[in-house]
Amino acid sequence: MMRSDKRVGRRRYPLRITRDVVYAKHGIGHRSAHPSLRDMKLDVYEPVGDEETSSRAAVVLVFGGAFHRGSKEGDSFSQGASHNSSVTHYAERWAELGFVTFCIDYRLIPEDPDPGPTIVLTHQGNVGAQRMNAARISMGLDPATPEMLANGVEAGADDTHAAATFVRDHAAQWRVDPRRIALWGWSAGARNVLNAVFAEGFDAAAVIALSPYVHTLDLMHHIPSFRDAGPLFLASAERDLPHISEQMPVLVSHFAQRLPKVIHLKILENDHFYPAQSTVVGHQTELLTLEDAMTEFLLLNV
Repeated sequence: MMRSDKRVGRRRYPLRITRDVVYAKHGIGHRSAHPSLRDMKLDVYEPVGDEETSSRAAVVLVFGGAFHRGSKEGDSFSQGASHNSSVTHYAERWAELGFVTFCIDYRLIPEDPDPGPTIVLTHQGNVGAQRMNAARISMGLDPATPEMLANGVEAGADDTHAAATFVRDHAAQWRVDPRRIALWGWSAGARNVLNAVFAEGFDAAAVIALSPYVHTLDLMHHIPSFRDAGPLFLASAERDLPHISEQMPVLVSHFAQRLPKVIHLKILENDHFYPAQSTVVGHQTELLTLEDAMTEFLLLNV
């Protein structure tokens, strides 16, 4: 397990934030009589004052929200007393430490997104609809068809892959080393980053996936054997959503048998909506906060 050391407390930089950089144009209103394209955008968080660094590492961050809500500006939700830390919290934290971070927009199911030509689901029934249906009820939306939910998962993967590819292709603009781009996601965002890397082929330096869900059949289809991929950090909460808790041992086992380096941490005394300062524990007894564990992982691997 990673050990917290002085590098987590290293120099902090002031930030410069550039909002609404367009990284693609993708389809919405897919099943309507008048489908259209909309701008896909990302926000850039850059450290200021690190001009001596000629080549910087980057993290592309993907928000959560059951493929129905959330945004690049925020995805802090609650199920009772706790709230998860927003995607922007981590973007700011890691940019202060010298990473260039990118919070990306992706199309949500209520927009009726075009699923695109690449397929990440082997069957529409593999979506894991529990949390999506709960989100629809809380938003006052009518029940969704399996096709609608599947289209959202497909679109999220496409958008995440497109955003990460855009960052890589324009890396020089932000003094980013294109070989040092990590992907981070929570909940639906975690599923997006896993799909973008392992189903759609983005070559990430490292991946952090917090509370992801991927169906066993999709794992077997996209990662059937050993793959020389970057390190993978998985985490789930002690009282996570039932379908995530049930599937996490399958994910950990499948990836651990096929990737060079896989870390799985348990977030203690929390449900699915956990803050950055939650305590985590792995295969050793040392306790860290979630934020420090992820920060150390990025510093060591990106």
